[in-house]
Order: sequence, then structure tokens, then C-alpha cells
Amino acid sequence: MNIYSEIIAVCWAIFLIVWIISSFSVKRAVQSHVRKNNYLYRLGAVVLIILFLLLPPTFALATVDPAFGIIGVALAVLGVGFALWARFYLGRNWGAPMTLREEHELLTTGPYRLVRHPIYTGVLVALSSAVIVQGILWLPVLGYFVYYFIRSARIEERHMLERFPDVYPVYLSHTKAFIPFVY
Repeated sequence: MNIYSEIIAVCWAIFLIVWIISSFSVKRAVQSHVRKNNYLYRLGAVVLIILFLLLPPTFALATVDPAFGIIGVALAVLGVGFALWARFYLGRNWGAPMTLREEHELLTTGPYRLVRHPIYTGVLVALSSAVIVQGILWLPVLGYFVYYFIRSARIEERHMLERFPDVYPVYLSHTKAFIPFVY
């Protein structure tokens, strides 16, 4: 365990605690494509944090050069911070991926003016820190979440097009999904 891994683990622990506490104040779900209970997602997040703390770095750039450790920590802080900003900005509209809430509102300001899926972007940026600091064993985890978030985004966007047929197409045409000005 190195100091970079410990700082990143603290970032994820803060993320998880905030996520769990704030999940109790959301609007009622009216449509969800999530088949399992949200507790499985929370348990999975806890398991990932524990693995992050216990597994030794394997082929990690941070073990080659401490500058990569600093970059990894910066990515974790920025990613978690961006995801939390988006989460708080969503307020009671937040839900598990692929979930629509009662009286759902379309937000196009704050972090949502930069990308359509800022929570996903933040999580992916933060997860990339694990690849840098802990090594290539985390690459499949990052790959899985890239796949999962792209799939979730497509489903969510279909629902948003149905729910906001006049304004969502305009938002789609002006705002990238995950990376500002790129994708």
C-alpha cells in the first residue's frame, strides 16, 4: 500500500458515504431498468474499495515514477468531485442508472452544461486513477464501467427523448455525452 492508494481509497470512501446517505432523499422511481436491488451496487462499491486497499500495485505507473501517483490522486479527486457535484446538482431527481423519477426534471446547467452524463464521467475519471496507481489489473474494471455507462446512457437518453421530446433533442445536439467537445 502506498500513500497514493490510501488517498484514492479515501476519495472513494467519501463518494460511497455521500452516495448512500443522499440516496434516501430521492423522488419515487416511476420507471427503472435496474433488476437487482440497489444494495448490490453499494455492496459492489464497498468490495471494490476493500480490494483497492488490499491488492498490491501490479505493473502500476505510480511505482515507476511518483509523478504518476500525483496524477492518479488528482484524477481521483477531480473525478469524485465532478460526480458529487453532478449528484448534488440533480438533487432529488437522482436515481440508479436507467431510472426515471416522479416529476423528473431536465437539467442542462451546472455540470450538465458540460456533459450529458457528468456522474458517469466523474466515476470513469476517478476509476482511471486506479489503473495508474494500482496497475493494469484495474483495467478490466474500468473497461466494464465504460461499457456499463455507455449502455446506461443510451437507455436513459431514449427515455429522456420520450419524456422531453421538444427540448432534449436540442440538448443532445449541443452537449457531448461524456467528454466535453469530444464525445
